[in-house]
Amino acid sequence: MEKLRAIEPRNIARNYFFETSMLCELRRLNAVVEDVAIPAIYKDEKSSMNLPREFFNFLFNLSGRFFKRMFRRYFLYDFNAASFYIVSGILLGLFGGIWGIAKWAKSSQTGIPATTGTVLIAVLPIILAIQFLVQAVAQDIADVPTNVRAINDPISENGGWEEYPDFLK
Repeated sequence: MEKLRAIEPRNIARNYFFETSMLCELRRLNAVVEDVAIPAIYKDEKSSMNLPREFFNFLFNLSGRFFKRMFRRYFLYDFNAASFYIVSGILLGLFGGIWGIAKWAKSSQTGIPATTGTVLIAVLPIILAIQFLVQAVAQDIADVPTNVRAINDPISENGGWEEYPDFLK
């Protein structure tokens, strides 16, 4: 119940993104979530969902929440090995990509093929970047909460609701 009170209502969507926004908010609180199978019963109802609109709604909302969670979890409140992997992976990937494109453009203009060493200076950082980012993802996946614990949430400002809003009753 403490986790439910710590949810910030402004972060919960009131449209088709409701369930996903609730899961994102519970992940922010490190809450344990259990999937309960509930059979869906549809009769002759027709859906009013606009799939292209909801696709982009989910895409933008999930992307924004992903980057916000990564920033908060790995840079604002803690700096750990995954933080190092993310920063190193991005920097190495940018270096390898920029170096490779610059040398490819020069080689294309002059007609002189790039040497093996020049190619490897571009390829090695890109390979390392991929490895670092894969390791960061692996650590993020391994950090899923498995047991219930008390909230120590520095993000929540309101400390909970006095009464639950209608959409949670």
